[in-house]
Amino acid sequence: MKKIIIMFFFVSIIVGTKAQNEQPNYFLIVSDTIVEFNSSGGDRILSVRTNAPSWQLSGKFFWCTKARSDTLIELDCKVNLANDRSDEFYVIAGNLSQKVVVIQKALTSLEKGSWKRAINEVMCNVTSKYENGKYKGEIFQKKERDENRIMTFNFRNGLGVYVYVDRDSYWGEFEYGDSQGKGMFIIGKEGEYSLPYCYDCRYYSGNWVSDMKNGTGRCYDKTGKMIYSGIFNNEKPSDKYPQKCDNIFKFECIEYPNMEKYLGETKNGKREGLGILFFENGDAWYGDWKEDKKNGKGINLFYGGGIKSGKWRDNTLIE
Repeated sequence: MKKIIIMFFFVSIIVGTKAQNEQPNYFLIVSDTIVEFNSSGGDRILSVRTNAPSWQLSGKFFWCTKARSDTLIELDCKVNLANDRSDEFYVIAGNLSQKVVVIQKALTSLEKGSWKRAINEVMCNVTSKYENGKYKGEIFQKKERDENRIMTFNFRNGLGVYVYVDRDSYWGEFEYGDSQGKGMFIIGKEGEYSLPYCYDCRYYSGNWVSDMKNGTGRCYDKTGKMIYSGIFNNEKPSDKYPQKCDNIFKFECIEYPNMEKYLGETKNGKREGLGILFFENGDAWYGDWKEDKKNGKGINLFYGGGIKSGKWRDNTLIE
Protein backbone atom coordinates (compact mmCIF):
# COMPACT_ATOMS: atom_id res chain seq x y z
CA MET A 1 0.00 0.00 0.00
CA LYS A 2 2.84 2.45 0.79
CA LYS A 3 4.47 1.83 -2.61
CA ILE A 4 1.26 2.69 -4.44
CA ILE A 5 0.92 5.97 -2.54
CA ILE A 6 4.48 7.04 -3.41
CA MET A 7 4.02 6.32 -7.13
CA PHE A 8 0.82 8.36 -7.21
CA PHE A 9 2.59 11.32 -5.61
CA PHE A 10 5.42 11.17 -8.20
CA VAL A 11 2.98 11.22 -11.16
CA SER A 12 1.18 14.22 -9.68
CA ILE A 13 4.45 16.20 -9.57
CA ILE A 14 5.13 15.50 -13.27
CA VAL A 15 1.66 16.60 -14.36
CA GLY A 16 1.81 19.77 -12.28
CA THR A 17 5.24 20.75 -13.64
CA LYS A 18 4.14 20.28 -17.26
CA ALA A 19 1.13 22.56 -16.70
CA GLN A 20 3.37 25.29 -15.27
CA ASN A 21 5.78 25.16 -18.29
CA GLU A 22 3.08 25.49 -20.94
CA GLN A 23 3.18 28.93 -22.76
CA PRO A 24 0.28 30.61 -24.60
CA ASN A 25 0.44 30.14 -28.37
CA TYR A 26 1.08 33.78 -29.38
CA PHE A 27 1.58 35.18 -32.89
CA LEU A 28 3.08 38.52 -33.94
CA ILE A 29 2.89 40.12 -37.41
CA VAL A 30 4.38 43.50 -38.37
CA SER A 31 3.35 44.76 -41.82
CA ASP A 32 6.85 45.97 -42.82
CA THR A 33 10.13 44.75 -41.37
CA ILE A 34 12.29 46.84 -43.73
CA VAL A 35 11.25 50.48 -44.11
CA GLU A 36 13.02 52.72 -46.64
CA PHE A 37 12.87 56.53 -46.77
CA ASN A 38 14.30 58.68 -49.51
CA SER A 39 16.42 61.71 -48.64
CA SER A 40 13.44 64.01 -48.11
CA GLY A 41 12.21 61.88 -45.18
CA GLY A 42 8.50 61.70 -44.34
CA ASP A 43 6.04 59.48 -42.47
CA ARG A 44 5.23 55.78 -42.57
CA ILE A 45 2.55 53.77 -40.79
CA LEU A 46 3.16 50.12 -39.84
CA SER A 47 0.41 47.79 -38.66
CA VAL A 48 0.87 45.28 -35.83
CA ARG A 49 -1.24 42.14 -35.34
CA THR A 50 -0.93 39.89 -32.32
CA ASN A 51 -3.09 37.88 -29.93
CA ALA A 52 -0.84 38.74 -26.99
CA PRO A 53 -2.46 40.82 -24.23
CA SER A 54 -0.13 43.73 -25.05
CA TRP A 55 2.95 44.66 -27.10
CA GLN A 56 5.72 47.20 -26.80
CA LEU A 57 8.65 48.83 -28.67
CA SER A 58 12.30 48.49 -27.80
CA GLY A 59 15.12 50.66 -29.20
CA LYS A 60 15.83 54.37 -29.69
CA PHE A 61 16.41 56.55 -32.75
CA PHE A 62 18.47 59.69 -33.02
CA TRP A 63 17.03 60.75 -36.40
CA CYS A 64 13.64 59.05 -36.60
CA THR A 65 10.88 59.27 -33.99
CA LYS A 66 8.21 56.67 -33.43
CA ALA A 67 4.82 56.57 -31.76
CA ARG A 68 2.28 53.82 -31.28
CA SER A 69 -1.40 53.19 -30.85
CA ASP A 70 -3.21 49.92 -30.19
CA THR A 71 -2.42 48.43 -33.60
CA LEU A 72 -0.15 50.95 -35.39
CA ILE A 73 3.39 52.31 -35.34
CA GLU A 74 4.00 55.77 -36.82
CA LEU A 75 7.51 56.62 -38.01
CA ASP A 76 8.52 60.24 -38.60
CA CYS A 77 11.79 60.56 -40.49
CA LYS A 78 13.84 63.76 -40.73
CA VAL A 79 15.47 65.09 -43.90
CA ASN A 80 18.86 63.55 -44.62
CA LEU A 81 21.39 65.65 -46.56
CA ALA A 82 24.73 63.92 -46.02
CA ASN A 83 25.12 60.14 -45.80
CA ASP A 84 23.09 56.95 -46.04
CA ARG A 85 21.95 55.79 -42.61
CA SER A 86 20.08 52.95 -40.98
CA ASP A 87 18.71 51.97 -37.59
CA GLU A 88 16.53 49.30 -36.05
CA PHE A 89 14.04 48.64 -33.30
CA TYR A 90 12.06 45.66 -31.98
CA VAL A 91 8.36 44.96 -31.57
CA ILE A 92 7.84 42.65 -28.59
CA ALA A 93 4.67 40.70 -27.76
CA GLY A 94 4.68 37.93 -25.14
CA ASN A 95 7.70 35.73 -25.81
CA LEU A 96 7.96 36.90 -29.47
CA SER A 97 9.94 39.76 -31.02
CA GLN A 98 10.22 41.20 -34.54
CA LYS A 99 13.08 43.40 -35.72
CA VAL A 100 12.26 46.39 -37.94
CA VAL A 101 15.11 47.96 -39.98
CA VAL A 102 14.79 51.59 -41.09
CA ILE A 103 16.98 52.78 -44.00
CA GLN A 104 17.34 56.28 -45.45
CA LYS A 105 19.33 57.37 -48.49
CA ALA A 106 21.22 60.66 -48.64
CA LEU A 107 20.47 63.34 -51.23
CA THR A 108 21.62 62.34 -54.69
CA SER A 109 23.38 64.71 -57.08
CA LEU A 110 20.07 65.00 -58.93
CA GLU A 111 18.25 66.12 -55.79
CA LYS A 112 21.03 68.50 -54.73
CA GLY A 113 20.51 70.35 -57.99
CA SER A 114 24.09 71.27 -58.88
CA TRP A 115 23.03 70.84 -62.52
CA LYS A 116 20.91 74.00 -62.30
CA ARG A 117 24.03 76.13 -62.23
CA ALA A 118 25.36 74.23 -65.24
CA ILE A 119 22.18 75.08 -67.20
CA ASN A 120 22.59 78.75 -66.28
CA GLU A 121 26.13 78.72 -67.68
CA VAL A 122 25.00 77.12 -70.94
CA MET A 123 22.36 79.82 -71.35
CA CYS A 124 24.89 82.64 -71.47
CA ASN A 125 25.10 84.25 -74.92
CA VAL A 126 21.79 82.84 -76.14
CA THR A 127 20.39 82.80 -79.67
CA SER A 128 17.23 84.74 -78.82
CA LYS A 129 15.26 86.11 -75.84
CA TYR A 130 11.54 86.19 -75.15
CA GLU A 131 9.19 87.52 -72.50
CA ASN A 132 8.92 84.19 -70.71
CA GLY A 133 12.38 82.76 -71.39
CA LYS A 134 15.40 82.43 -73.65
CA TYR A 135 16.51 80.06 -76.39
CA LYS A 136 19.80 78.64 -77.59
CA GLY A 137 19.85 76.48 -80.68
CA GLU A 138 18.94 76.20 -84.32
CA ILE A 139 16.58 78.66 -85.99
CA PHE A 140 14.66 79.10 -89.22
CA GLN A 141 14.75 82.64 -90.54
CA LYS A 142 11.78 83.92 -92.50
CA LYS A 143 11.59 87.34 -94.17
CA GLU A 144 8.38 89.16 -95.05
CA ARG A 145 7.84 92.49 -96.80
CA ASP A 146 5.48 94.97 -95.15
CA GLU A 147 4.99 98.00 -97.38
CA ASN A 148 8.48 99.52 -97.57
CA ARG A 149 10.01 97.33 -94.86
CA ILE A 150 11.45 93.84 -94.83
CA MET A 151 10.71 92.10 -91.53
CA THR A 152 12.77 89.15 -90.31
CA PHE A 153 11.30 86.42 -88.09
CA ASN A 154 13.43 83.84 -86.30
CA PHE A 155 11.64 80.62 -85.43
CA ARG A 156 13.05 77.98 -83.08
CA ASN A 157 13.55 75.19 -85.56
CA GLY A 158 15.73 72.09 -85.19
CA LEU A 159 17.61 71.17 -82.03
CA GLY A 160 17.97 73.49 -79.07
CA VAL A 161 17.07 74.37 -75.49
CA TYR A 162 14.45 76.77 -74.15
CA VAL A 163 14.75 77.88 -70.51
CA TYR A 164 11.74 79.58 -68.97
CA VAL A 165 11.96 82.44 -66.46
CA ASP A 166 10.84 80.04 -63.71
CA ARG A 167 13.91 77.81 -64.48
CA ASP A 168 11.99 74.97 -66.15
CA SER A 169 13.56 73.90 -69.44
CA TYR A 170 12.84 71.98 -72.62
CA TRP A 171 15.70 70.27 -74.49
CA GLY A 172 15.02 68.78 -77.87
CA GLU A 173 13.47 69.26 -81.28
CA PHE A 174 11.48 72.32 -82.39
CA GLU A 175 9.42 73.12 -85.44
CA TYR A 176 8.45 76.73 -86.15
CA GLY A 177 8.66 77.61 -82.49
CA ASP A 178 6.83 74.60 -81.03
CA SER A 179 8.23 71.59 -79.20
CA GLN A 180 7.90 68.97 -81.92
CA GLY A 181 9.62 65.58 -82.06
CA LYS A 182 11.78 64.07 -79.32
CA GLY A 183 12.55 66.14 -76.28
CA MET A 184 13.16 66.29 -72.55
CA PHE A 185 11.35 68.56 -70.10
CA ILE A 186 12.99 69.35 -66.76
CA ILE A 187 11.31 71.10 -63.85
CA GLY A 188 13.92 73.42 -62.37
CA LYS A 189 11.85 75.55 -60.03
CA GLU A 190 11.79 74.75 -56.33
CA GLY A 191 8.84 73.18 -54.56
CA GLU A 192 6.46 70.29 -55.13
CA TYR A 193 5.75 70.98 -58.79
CA SER A 194 5.04 68.38 -61.43
CA LEU A 195 4.14 68.21 -65.11
CA PRO A 196 0.48 68.67 -66.13
CA TYR A 197 -1.64 65.54 -65.63
CA CYS A 198 1.40 63.67 -64.30
CA TYR A 199 1.50 63.90 -60.52
CA ASP A 200 5.03 63.67 -59.07
CA CYS A 201 6.64 63.80 -62.54
CA ARG A 202 9.53 66.28 -62.58
CA TYR A 203 11.38 64.88 -65.59
CA TYR A 204 9.82 63.79 -68.87
CA SER A 205 11.56 62.24 -71.88
CA GLY A 206 9.69 61.37 -75.03
CA ASN A 207 7.67 62.64 -77.95
CA TRP A 208 6.01 66.03 -78.42
CA VAL A 209 3.45 67.43 -80.85
CA SER A 210 2.60 71.14 -80.85
CA ASP A 211 4.10 71.81 -77.41
CA MET A 212 2.27 68.86 -75.83
CA LYS A 213 3.36 65.41 -74.68
CA ASN A 214 2.07 63.09 -77.41
CA GLY A 215 3.17 59.56 -78.26
CA THR A 216 5.57 57.42 -76.26
CA GLY A 217 7.30 58.87 -73.23
CA ARG A 218 8.67 58.25 -69.75
CA CYS A 219 8.06 60.10 -66.48
CA TYR A 220 10.47 60.27 -63.53
CA ASP A 221 9.91 61.57 -60.00
CA LYS A 222 12.17 63.96 -58.07
CA THR A 223 14.49 61.12 -57.04
CA GLY A 224 14.89 60.01 -60.67
CA LYS A 225 12.75 56.90 -60.30
CA MET A 226 10.66 56.02 -63.35
CA ILE A 227 6.95 56.17 -62.51
CA TYR A 228 5.41 55.83 -65.99
CA SER A 229 6.39 54.48 -69.39
CA GLY A 230 3.77 54.46 -72.08
CA ILE A 231 1.58 56.52 -74.40
CA PHE A 232 0.52 60.15 -73.96
CA ASN A 233 -2.41 61.79 -75.68
CA ASN A 234 -2.57 65.61 -75.56
CA GLU A 235 -0.51 65.77 -72.35
CA LYS A 236 -2.40 62.97 -70.57
CA PRO A 237 -1.12 59.43 -69.93
CA SER A 238 -3.25 56.92 -71.84
CA ASP A 239 -2.45 54.02 -69.50
CA LYS A 240 -2.63 53.59 -65.75
CA TYR A 241 -0.69 56.35 -63.98
CA PRO A 242 1.50 56.00 -62.00
CA GLN A 243 2.81 52.53 -62.74
CA LYS A 244 5.00 50.14 -60.83
CA CYS A 245 8.16 50.29 -62.94
CA ASP A 246 11.45 48.42 -62.72
CA ASN A 247 14.70 50.19 -61.85
CA ILE A 248 16.38 49.62 -65.22
CA PHE A 249 15.68 53.15 -66.46
CA LYS A 250 16.39 56.15 -64.22
CA PHE A 251 16.88 59.88 -64.54
CA GLU A 252 20.20 60.80 -62.97
CA CYS A 253 22.82 63.47 -62.47
CA ILE A 254 26.27 61.90 -62.65
CA GLU A 255 29.29 63.95 -61.59
CA TYR A 256 32.70 62.98 -62.96
CA PRO A 257 36.21 63.60 -61.54
CA ASN A 258 37.05 65.89 -64.48
CA MET A 259 34.21 68.23 -63.37
CA GLU A 260 31.88 67.19 -66.20
CA LYS A 261 28.24 66.40 -65.37
CA TYR A 262 25.65 64.24 -67.09
CA LEU A 263 21.95 64.97 -66.64
CA GLY A 264 19.46 62.61 -68.21
CA GLU A 265 18.32 59.05 -68.66
CA THR A 266 20.31 55.97 -67.77
CA LYS A 267 19.78 52.26 -68.29
CA ASN A 268 21.41 49.90 -65.81
CA GLY A 269 23.71 52.73 -64.77
CA LYS A 270 24.83 53.63 -68.31
CA ARG A 271 23.82 56.77 -70.20
CA GLU A 272 20.96 55.78 -72.51
CA GLY A 273 18.03 57.75 -73.88
CA LEU A 274 18.06 61.55 -73.89
CA GLY A 275 20.63 63.45 -71.89
CA ILE A 276 22.95 66.45 -71.51
CA LEU A 277 26.69 66.42 -70.92
CA PHE A 278 27.92 69.62 -69.25
CA PHE A 279 31.57 70.59 -69.59
CA GLU A 280 33.62 72.55 -67.06
CA ASN A 281 34.05 75.51 -69.45
CA GLY A 282 30.28 76.11 -69.77
CA ASP A 283 29.73 74.19 -73.02
CA ALA A 284 27.19 71.36 -73.27
CA TRP A 285 26.15 68.54 -75.58
CA TYR A 286 22.53 67.37 -75.76
CA GLY A 287 21.17 64.42 -77.69
CA ASP A 288 20.64 60.66 -77.93
CA TRP A 289 22.75 58.21 -75.93
CA LYS A 290 23.15 54.45 -76.20
CA GLU A 291 25.47 52.16 -74.25
CA ASP A 292 27.08 55.17 -72.50
CA LYS A 293 28.00 56.87 -75.80
CA LYS A 294 26.60 59.62 -78.04
CA ASN A 295 24.50 57.82 -80.63
CA GLY A 296 22.00 59.69 -82.79
CA LYS A 297 21.03 63.33 -83.21
CA GLY A 298 22.78 65.86 -81.00
CA ILE A 299 23.84 69.47 -80.66
CA ASN A 300 26.86 71.22 -79.16
CA LEU A 301 25.91 74.38 -77.27
CA PHE A 302 28.96 76.53 -76.75
CA TYR A 303 29.32 78.96 -73.84
CA GLY A 304 30.29 81.74 -76.26
CA GLY A 305 27.02 81.43 -78.16
CA GLY A 306 27.89 79.10 -81.05
CA ILE A 307 26.06 75.86 -81.85
CA LYS A 308 26.82 72.78 -83.94
CA SER A 309 24.30 70.03 -84.61
CA GLY A 310 24.86 66.70 -86.28
CA LYS A 311 24.62 62.97 -85.95
CA TRP A 312 26.91 60.85 -83.79
CA ARG A 313 27.83 57.20 -83.69
CA ASP A 314 29.79 55.83 -80.72
CA ASN A 315 30.92 59.34 -79.69
CA THR A 316 32.05 60.23 -83.23
CA LEU A 317 30.43 62.93 -85.39
CA ILE A 318 29.49 61.23 -88.66
CA GLU A 319 27.40 63.92 -90.42
